[in-house]
This record gives sequence, C-alpha cells and structure tokens, in this order.
Amino acid sequence: MDVNKEYRFVTINKNDRAVHVKYSSQGKLTLFSKSLMEELTEVAEAISKLPNVNVVVLSTDGPFCSGADLNDKKGLFNSKESFSERRQTLRVGPDMCKAWQNIEAFTIAAIEGHCIGGGAALIAALDYRILSKNAYIRLPEIGLGMNMSWHTLPRLVAQIGPSLTKKYAILCEKISAGEALRVGLVEECVEAGHSIKRAQALANQVESMPTHSIRMTKASVNAAAFNLVDAIGHADLDQYLLTESTDEFKKAMKVFKG
Repeated sequence: MDVNKEYRFVTINKNDRAVHVKYSSQGKLTLFSKSLMEELTEVAEAISKLPNVNVVVLSTDGPFCSGADLNDKKGLFNSKESFSERRQTLRVGPDMCKAWQNIEAFTIAAIEGHCIGGGAALIAALDYRILSKNAYIRLPEIGLGMNMSWHTLPRLVAQIGPSLTKKYAILCEKISAGEALRVGLVEECVEAGHSIKRAQALANQVESMPTHSIRMTKASVNAAAFNLVDAIGHADLDQYLLTESTDEFKKAMKVFKG
C-alpha cells in the first residue's frame, strides 16, 4: 500500500501534513463498485501508516455517491459466487468504512450533489462533513428490502441519536442540506460547488496543529462515541445476506431496476 501508487479510480495529493483523496465519478453518477471501494480501503490503510499527517480531505469530481453499482456483475453482484464467497465480497463495504474511521488524522468529507446509501455510510465514518446547499443525503436500503449495514446504524446513533436514525433509515426520505445541518448529520453547509474549497480551508487550520495532540483527541472521542460500533454492527452483514433471500428484496430490486 502506497500513497504514491497510481490508482484506477482514486487520485491522492499530499502536501506536508495534509492529504486530499479524490475518487472519480465515472460519469454523471458516482456508483460504488467493488473495485472502487477496494481502492478507497487501500488508500485509507496507506494513509494510516503515515506518521505525520494531520488531516485528510475526501471528495469526488461529481456527486459524492449515487449508491451501489448494480451493474458490477463481476464484483458486488456476482451471481456465480458461493455463499461463503458472497459473504466475503460483501465485506468490502464495512471494511472500507472501518479503514476510514481508523485513520488517526482528522478526516473531512466534501460533499456535492447527492450522498446516497453507501456514501452516507462512508461519511458517517469520517470526522467532519461539509455539504453543499443543493445536495441531499438519503438512506434507501429499507425501501429496497434490505437492512442499513456497514456498521452505519451505531455510528448514526452516536451522531444524531436513536430517534432520527430510525426515522431516516426506515422512511428512506431525502434529507435536505438544511435539515442535515440542523440535526447534526453534517457540520457545515456551503454554496454549491464550494465544499472542497471550504474543506481545504479547514484542512489548512488543522494542518498547523500538533499532530500527536490531534490523534490523541480523536482517539479519545471515537472511543467514547463508537465503542459499540462493532458490538452492535457485527451481524449486519449476515442480516443483509438474509434479506437477499426474501421475496420483499427480490420484488423491490425488480422494481428499482425497472
């Protein structure tokens, strides 16, 4: 794992004690394929090995995330896999989120457009979220006959509390930028197209602070906030596998795919 490596979907710019990670939208939609998530996981693990990094900005060149890539037939949705192989494939999502949560540096998400499903799961694992005013967040999983997984629910409970977590996960409604800011789902809202600029300005502030103090503070806060993430979220992968076998899931996916 090397931050200087050339990736297919991800570019990395390192400047002194700051790192900016940008992944490609690959068109009008930004879909999370297995390959993209594996790269984001590898990059996060590589950054974690850098001892002098204070801050990491994560962004994309289009909408932050449009959900999973349903056409990823050789990756996320490989129908030829055995049950055990399928279970291993599905680890890519929670492993990505965990890798980003485990970065000791302060992590900032710069979010444009929409942030759906796996994108919402990913930003829940970061430290700070900057959302453009014309963007929205949505958790569509239950409406598609599946559960909200990737250890997202306990992270959201720590962030916005149990009632709102249940509301957003169960109703699957769009969460506007204004509402997301009001309830604490994001920390800042900015004008459309300005999320990266604001994230870089914040990164400049964090970059000037003592590295070890940042890391100790983050570790203490995360220990208090996320101590139940693994205890509660450990079964959500197997819960998802269970939902895949239900008629509700099959019917919902057929309607979704048109």
